[in-house]
Amino acid sequence: MTGPFSLLAWTTIVLLLLKGVTCLFTRLPGKKKKSVANVPDHADTMEDLPALTILIPAYNEEVTIAAVIETLLCHELPGLRILVINDGSTDNTLQVLVRRFGLHPDVSIYTQSNKGKSAALNYGLELVQTAIVGVIDADTMVPPGVLPSSLSHFSDPDIAAVCGNIKVGNANKNWLIQFQKIEYQTINYEKSFLQHRNWISVIPGALGLFRTNRLREAGGFRETALTEDYDLTIRLVKQGYKITYASAATGETEVPETLPALYKQRMRWIYGNLQTILEHRRFLRSRSYNASSRMALLFDLYYNKLAQVTGCVIDGWVLWSVVQGSTAWLLYYVVFILADGICSWMGLYHNRAETGAYLRVIPQRFFFRIFTTIIILHAAMVLLFKGKQQWNKLTRTGKFRLQEMDTA
Repeated sequence: MTGPFSLLAWTTIVLLLLKGVTCLFTRLPGKKKKSVANVPDHADTMEDLPALTILIPAYNEEVTIAAVIETLLCHELPGLRILVINDGSTDNTLQVLVRRFGLHPDVSIYTQSNKGKSAALNYGLELVQTAIVGVIDADTMVPPGVLPSSLSHFSDPDIAAVCGNIKVGNANKNWLIQFQKIEYQTINYEKSFLQHRNWISVIPGALGLFRTNRLREAGGFRETALTEDYDLTIRLVKQGYKITYASAATGETEVPETLPALYKQRMRWIYGNLQTILEHRRFLRSRSYNASSRMALLFDLYYNKLAQVTGCVIDGWVLWSVVQGSTAWLLYYVVFILADGICSWMGLYHNRAETGAYLRVIPQRFFFRIFTTIIILHAAMVLLFKGKQQWNKLTRTGKFRLQEMDTA
């Protein structure tokens, strides 16, 4: 196989192998760099931990909001405050909150007209009086013990934010959920080595902790950004702040269980990401920013966007070759499949996954390359023609539960 396609294929393979090998050797026992991420969870006593306020924006979350707050209250963290901002819910969210927590001394309930998640978070941020502020989605369950462990990372004065370890918590286990579980474990595994270079590009909106003053200095949450967590993380990185990943900061969230729901979610994510990349495009080329910091955005742009498209092209060429009866693709494709799956297999290994999950990696990666490429093209067209993407809120089922936590 020669020509431009050969160059594209081998470039993709080499870059995937580079990521996989870097990931592998960073996580090998005895090879970890010394960082706050490896500080024992008992580094601080409960009394030494900084005070924490949790912000929970809520729009039509009557199904899950009570269970999420009750789980947080089980942490018994001294000085913990929970601020819930009801963003003009049209269901019974406010009634559930008032009935269950209206008189609770550690829970404060605020309400505003529907202005969006970022506006709700900024409303809450103005009320925060503690040194650390956490952001948790109204469908994310945070097991007891996670918050103290996460707060211990702020013993390093250079840490501006702690990135949570989000797990799939759906009780239903259809093939789409299994595929997303592999995806989430892969993402978390990659963050465990990206943190060493400060290349983390997104602190998930489902679970993240910040120094309050750093969050305010960064400008809070941009209300025009569809993916406010991605935009905020890039702004923190641009300003030189350090972000760490806490494997013990686990939270379980409910993911889409059907293809249409997943498409709507990912359309919002990718459109919002592309919107943010355009907003911060000067960051990619300006010498006024640290070159290493720019890698956070470049890594995400290539491996999570462009590599999906080039991988899809390779898949298509292979299928066409099969139709034509050619076997010239075989070596390329086997190497490509192995290179593309390294981080997923390593993520499963560190999560002590069951054997079947390893076998699902190849079809999972194949599915998401095609699925993501379609959405990238769709989102790019909408953005190009100045279209607007709606929030497309996921309908909650409440059918998820806390499972045994691991720290991989």
